[in-house]
Amino acid sequence: MTESNFKMYKFIKIVFISVFIIVLVLLSIASIRTFSLDVNAGLQLARWEKTNNMSLVIDDHQREELLAKFKEAIRIPTVSSDTAINITALSQFGELLRKAFPTVFSSSLVQHELVANYSHLFYVRGSQPDLIPYMLLAHIDVVPATESDGWEAPPFSAKEIDGFIYGRGTIDDKDSLMVGDQKQLCI
Repeated sequence: MTESNFKMYKFIKIVFISVFIIVLVLLSIASIRTFSLDVNAGLQLARWEKTNNMSLVIDDHQREELLAKFKEAIRIPTVSSDTAINITALSQFGELLRKAFPTVFSSSLVQHELVANYSHLFYVRGSQPDLIPYMLLAHIDVVPATESDGWEAPPFSAKEIDGFIYGRGTIDDKDSLMVGDQKQLCI
């Protein structure tokens, strides 16, 4: 073995051992961090769990009441398109929100702002300001739809078929708004 080959062999050996040690150190760090991970770190989930004021079970009366509010929201044709917006329906929806969730609108912790006449912005100050804030987003406008579009029920009927409610906004996105406002009552 010549001296240059020996130097090359030694160099390759040092590089290989160095890479091996680096990989070993990185794997060790990843393993230690994985096994010592605190899932609540920074998120304060444990504190939230201790302050749960909401029952996960609702009785039949509450269920029917929530269902009625949701169906009423679906029946309002809040249609918007590139060329037209149903401002009457948007105003009607705002009235429904006030009627369905009066406690949210009257709470000292909730500030409601009407943006551009029809968008509702709720700022909720928590009773414990040191907790991490959250944001709920939803929209109430829906794209135009007709029965000829293949609906099994009229698009704004909120008809219940086999346990499912049919209508524009049932899953995009009036459901999020109604659930979000209902949650405000429980927090």
